[in-house]
Amino acid sequence: MGVHLCHPDVQIRVREPYITDLTGQDLEGIDGIVMTGAGDDWIADDAKAAPIWAACELALASGLPTLGVCCGLQIGAVVLGGKVVGAQKGKEIGVASRLELTEDGKAHDMMAARRNGYAVACAHRDEVSEMPV
Repeated sequence: MGVHLCHPDVQIRVREPYITDLTGQDLEGIDGIVMTGAGDDWIADDAKAAPIWAACELALASGLPTLGVCCGLQIGAVVLGGKVVGAQKGKEIGVASRLELTEDGKAHDMMAARRNGYAVACAHRDEVSEMPV
C-alpha cells in the first residue's frame, strides 16, 4: 500500500484487493491504473478472483486509462464478458527475445524507451480464448 517511485516524475501507489477492497477514494488524484499479473494457481474466471473482479470493475467504470498485464488482462476480459482458458500449449516460462515494435508500438509513449530486439521475461499459464463483445 506504499508509494513507490520508479522515475522522478512518476509515483506509483500499490493496492492489494485481497487485503483491502479498492474504493473510489483510492482512485482520486491518479492518472491511470495498471492491473498486474499474478502468481495464483487459479484461472481468472475462478470465484477466488472476486476481489480482483471488483477492483477491475471499479477501475473500468472510473474512466481512467487502465492497462491489464497478463492476469490483469485476463481479469479484464472476464469482467467485460470474455472467456479465459488454460493455454493449449501449456505453461510458458522463459524469455521472449528479439521482439519488434509495430508502427503503433513505436508511436506509443509507453514504448518510447524500447528499441527493436528487446527482451522481456514471461510466465503464462492461461489465455484469453474469447474476446469480450
